[in-house]
Amino acid sequence: MLLFCKNKSLRLLAIASIPIGIMNVNEILLFGLPIILNPRMFLSFLLAPMANVAIAYAALSLGIMGSPWVSVPFNSPILINAWIATGET
Repeated sequence: MLLFCKNKSLRLLAIASIPIGIMNVNEILLFGLPIILNPRMFLSFLLAPMANVAIAYAALSLGIMGSPWVSVPFNSPILINAWIATGET
């Protein structure tokens, strides 16, 4: 949306949600942009979490990353939470 949208209000909303999105709070994007009840985005909204699970399962079973064993807060930053949860150093 940020790169390809021509509507200035949607671009402003996408820019405003970046700092909050880094902390895993994405409700601004989900409800501010037309994502939740948009039939054109329904398929990608449904398939993206499935793809994430498949990629994570493949990475765990191939030994690319360690299994998460530490519980981290839901609002920890995006890449840091995975690093802390797996205990990798």
